[in-house]
Amino acid sequence: MSIQPAWQASFDFFATPVLVQPSQGQLTSDAGLLPFRQFDERLHLTETFAAVLDDPRAPDLIEHTKLEMVRSRVYGILAGYEDQNDHDTLRQFVMLSLRPGNVHASLGADDDLEYLVLRLRAVWPDVVILVRGDSGFGNPTMYAVCERLRLDYTFGLAANAVLQRRTEELQTQATTAYQQSCAAATAADLPRPSQPSRLFTGFWYQAGTWERARYVVAKAEANAKGPNRRFVVSNRPGAQLLPAATYDAYVERGDSENRNKEIKCGLAMDRLSDHRFLANYFRLYLHALAMNLLVRLRRAVAEPATAGAELGDIEPPGASEGEVAEAEPATAAGEVPVAALTGEQRRRWFRQRRQRGPLGEGHPCTWRLLLIKVAAEVVVSVRRVVVRLSASWPHLPWYRRVCQRLQEGSSVAAGPE
Repeated sequence: MSIQPAWQASFDFFATPVLVQPSQGQLTSDAGLLPFRQFDERLHLTETFAAVLDDPRAPDLIEHTKLEMVRSRVYGILAGYEDQNDHDTLRQFVMLSLRPGNVHASLGADDDLEYLVLRLRAVWPDVVILVRGDSGFGNPTMYAVCERLRLDYTFGLAANAVLQRRTEELQTQATTAYQQSCAAATAADLPRPSQPSRLFTGFWYQAGTWERARYVVAKAEANAKGPNRRFVVSNRPGAQLLPAATYDAYVERGDSENRNKEIKCGLAMDRLSDHRFLANYFRLYLHALAMNLLVRLRRAVAEPATAGAELGDIEPPGASEGEVAEAEPATAAGEVPVAALTGEQRRRWFRQRRQRGPLGEGHPCTWRLLLIKVAAEVVVSVRRVVVRLSASWPHLPWYRRVCQRLQEGSSVAAGPE
């Protein structure tokens, strides 16, 4: 550790002079990584990852082990240091695939999917696996591997002239229905309806490159922006009876895409700036490892609220005994499982849960704001290392809550994400 020379700066914007000078004590701006290290020790996550890496270096010349370097990168990514050279200033089970930018998005996806399915079925032979993907993955190769592996699939299907002709009448009906609802609202001096008019149909269809026909669900929608037609191809049971439910189940993949946004935006997954392809591929795995560690920890510290209980029963960190903010019941009946909640009830439940426990579903930026990026003084002695946090830090109760949940041991589930 380098000690900076003594200096002092003075600011006069306050009634009393404000002096800034370096401290000779050992200080850190990332004391919130300590619970992550403790949790990682329990999961052996980075240890397992580092164990499969080949290290051809001469043992007697090694200064930092593979595990030390992996942990440095993973913890650094969590703290917002997305590039390797960021560490010069400092001293989740997810399957990833990085493809060159000049190839089709689905290249190799069939092999990756088969590898993942075989591993899952080695543990759970009878598990039902649902596959969803946008039109970039909707091609005969992906259909074939899903059918061969007995997977239920729904893929987006790009529109073409044939599909447009077969749904022209349905789109006209949806547009007419929306225009009628707008006219009725205008006559009653009400705002234009916010809900679109949606109609669904399904039919067997075989493109020229397909070896056989497959079932297609079509959605014809009309809203304030105009007509909107979408198509999906699916082999899911019930698709022919419930085309609307089949399509809605497909668009629910949007929540999965939010997880992609977390790792991309929150942990800078796309900062693949190395010159070599394999180096960037390895960096991608390090970012995924950091995301997995975060997801596992936030599941461990999440408030164990259920839809049948009032979220007001959950005492926030730092509240005095009996001091609990009021909250509405999560459901009217009080017995509906969370997975069964829909619409406004579901949104309200998650909104209240986030208010009560922001770390339980917090994105990386939330964890950094509330926990990771905290200044601390590090005091090292022969017998122990003391990390001193500011007693006036407003998020100290959340830090205590995370540490408490980790110390409980049995409440921290180490199962697969």
